[in-house]
Amino acid sequence: MSSRSPARLLALLIALVGAGVAAQTTDSALRPVVGYFACYQAQFRSVPIRIVRTRDVFGTRSVSVGQPLSVCSPATVGGRRGSDSRTHLTCNSVAATPLAPRQWRVTSMFGTLAASVVAPSAYCAPSSAAKGGVLSAVPTTIDSYTCYSIKAAFPSPKKVSVADEFGTSTDTVTAAASVCIRASTSLLSGALACYSLDSTMAARSVIVASKFGLLKGSLGARTQVCVRSLVRSA
Repeated sequence: MSSRSPARLLALLIALVGAGVAAQTTDSALRPVVGYFACYQAQFRSVPIRIVRTRDVFGTRSVSVGQPLSVCSPATVGGRRGSDSRTHLTCNSVAATPLAPRQWRVTSMFGTLAASVVAPSAYCAPSSAAKGGVLSAVPTTIDSYTCYSIKAAFPSPKKVSVADEFGTSTDTVTAAASVCIRASTSLLSGALACYSLDSTMAARSVIVASKFGLLKGSLGARTQVCVRSLVRSA
């Protein structure tokens, strides 16, 4: 067996470390989800608290991610739909440090609002979901989202057609609820604006898989739609 000089071994080690860093950089280049969503109340078994590191316009911090609150299904909202018809979002409760007050202008298919950002309200992880049968692979190139509850005057209720895998109905948009921004970048591109709904649509049992694991639970009423939006500092 031939021996290698310390210099050659050091050079090989540097090359291997460099390759690993390059691979990590590529893997972390997450993209925003491109879609519109209908969100349903969720009931799952109790899950452990997880600490997640996030980075957005409010800085880098650790967030305690708790129980799943809702599952958001790709949807057609008012005739609009995204190019990604497979990625779901599983949105969990969060506990985080209070925010400094911030004002945003939020523009979506429902108009432009002046919004006051209140507090983190959910952490949404890209997921695969199925009513039964085989789950597709968990999305690994889509960014997670941190949702922030907002206070904003909503002009008047709006009727909108919402269609997803659970059915189609004409729902009433009643209020602006939150803005969800990507959890790994300080850019505001790819944001979602979420609105409260009055809807007769409800879902049933579902299996979801995300980076937090596999869960089986039941869904209830359709309570929100989340749509593509443009978010700017006011």
